[in-house]
Amino acid sequence: MKKIVLLLIVVAGSFLSSQLYSQTNLGVRIGGWQGYGAEVSYQGPIGDGNRLEADLGIRSGDGYSGFSLVGIYQWTFALEDGFGWYVGPGASLGVWSYDDAVSIPLSEPKKLKRNSYGLFLLKKK
Repeated sequence: MKKIVLLLIVVAGSFLSSQLYSQTNLGVRIGGWQGYGAEVSYQGPIGDGNRLEADLGIRSGDGYSGFSLVGIYQWTFALEDGFGWYVGPGASLGVWSYDDAVSIPLSEPKKLKRNSYGLFLLKKK
C-alpha cells in the first residue's frame, strides 16, 4: 500500500511540474450534482502575458440536461518563484432542461412553475 501511495505522489508531482511551463493548457473538470457533470477547459496565450480560457460543460441524465459555455480573458502577473495570479472579465451562457420544462429567463408569471431547485420554468403544452 505504501508503494502505491508513493507512486501516486511521484506521478502527480511530475504532472504538476510539467504544467508550470506550459503555454497552452487543456483539462477536464468533474462536477457535482448541481453543476455540470463534466467540463472541458482550455487556456491559451494571447499577446504578452495574457490568456484566454474557454470552458464547455455538458450534463445529461436523471431528467436534467444542459450545457454551459464560459469565456474568460485573463491578465496574468508574476509574483515570485513561479507563483502568479490573474484577473479578468468573463461571460457565461447556459441552456438547460429539467423534466418537462425548459428554462426561459423572462415570461408571463401565470405560465411559470417552480421546480425543486427554486428555478422558474416555462410549462410545456
